[in-house]
Amino acid sequence: MPSIARPSLLVAVSLFGVLPVAMAQRAPDARSALANRAVFLDQDAVVRWTDNRQEVTLFGANYVVHTASDYRAAGYVRADRKAMIDEDMAQFARMGWDGLRLTFWGDWEASDTAGNLLANDHLDLLDYLIARARERGIYMLFSPIQLYGSNWPDALQDTTAPGFGRRYDRSRMGTDPAAIAAQVNYLRQILTHVNPYTGVALKDEPAILFIELVNEPVHHPDDPEGSIRYINALTDAVRSTGCRKLVFYNVSQDFRIGEAIRRSKAQGVTFGWYPTGLNSGHELVGNYLRSVDGYPDMLRPELARMPRIVYEFDSPDLRTGTMYPAMARTMRAVGTQFAAMFAYDMLGTASRNLGWQTHYLNLVYTPRKAMSAIIAAEAMRRLPRQGWYGNYPDNTRFGDFHVSHDGDLAELVAKDAFLYAGSTSALPPDPTALRRIAGYGSSPAIRYQGEGIYFMDRVR
Repeated sequence: MPSIARPSLLVAVSLFGVLPVAMAQRAPDARSALANRAVFLDQDAVVRWTDNRQEVTLFGANYVVHTASDYRAAGYVRADRKAMIDEDMAQFARMGWDGLRLTFWGDWEASDTAGNLLANDHLDLLDYLIARARERGIYMLFSPIQLYGSNWPDALQDTTAPGFGRRYDRSRMGTDPAAIAAQVNYLRQILTHVNPYTGVALKDEPAILFIELVNEPVHHPDDPEGSIRYINALTDAVRSTGCRKLVFYNVSQDFRIGEAIRRSKAQGVTFGWYPTGLNSGHELVGNYLRSVDGYPDMLRPELARMPRIVYEFDSPDLRTGTMYPAMARTMRAVGTQFAAMFAYDMLGTASRNLGWQTHYLNLVYTPRKAMSAIIAAEAMRRLPRQGWYGNYPDNTRFGDFHVSHDGDLAELVAKDAFLYAGSTSALPPDPTALRRIAGYGSSPAIRYQGEGIYFMDRVR
């Protein structure tokens, strides 16, 4: 357990409860209510909560135990996948995360070649995950068509996937009428599917705020009219079910498609960000903070009137504590309202990094990086949309946040919260007002020689 240093900083220590990672269930600022708030798109293309008209800002991760390689990884360790969902959603809540990208290889694993929905274990786990996420106050971006093979990387010889994703090459999905018809059929069926754990059809699920029509499509910017027809066909499929959720379409696979998206029925754009590349095959070292100063493509004028979501991001092959808050700073600077790291490692497999090896994030097994993700979630909430803080090294302080490569440190030093990934000498501005302390390393408030994250929450 951490020891408390200089208890005068904490006012009365009895006001706080020390919550070890294994026992922690929910961050104190996480909403205790179910995820059932509605949103709307205002005249300035900002997504807002209907009940109070405040801007929506959500942060979390992709989570995929129900499908593809993570589903198989859970099988390799003979884990109970529903129990894994329970414990991992508890970790999301403990970290103060309120966003999840609901990634689903249904086009490969839960459909036939005509796009008819198949009831199987993948669909059942998807339903279970939705129910558990809603209970934890976690809102979702639903991405039901992945295009890439579900058998990568460990089952490339497996040819048993029944879905239309196997039948049609990814490059044909936006141009082949039969492939488009299968996608339309599938979207209609999965959105009208009633979740047995909630009794609610996915089209009406309150915790699903956004629909991403298709993951990383092959864009055809030289055929804008054909591209618009494709986007509109998928959007019409969603709307034909009575679904009124905000519809998003990927722009970052080829930013030249931006004008076609603007002219389509899609309401917003999704983009991904991997500033350190992918699949280096080894852990990277060095200072990459300069690489996340900006994201100029998201400031293109054709995208100006569209809300934006980061459907995937990471600093692959790094375990630093600095990158996530710095990336959140820049994502907010370009107007991002929802950001999902790819992809969270389930607790049951994280000791072996059986997920996507270039991505490695878990509250228990990568504590410094996880603590930085906790801080990044706060950056999404606290930093103003389209704020600018300059270029490195001038932007290492932004609002109440600070990152330092030399100390491998990220921190939030605010009136109500003191969070740090790495040891710090910073002092909270008003110790009597603190409601939350969490850290990896030591600080003037907490001395800790262990290698995990500790949480102290004001309980009264």
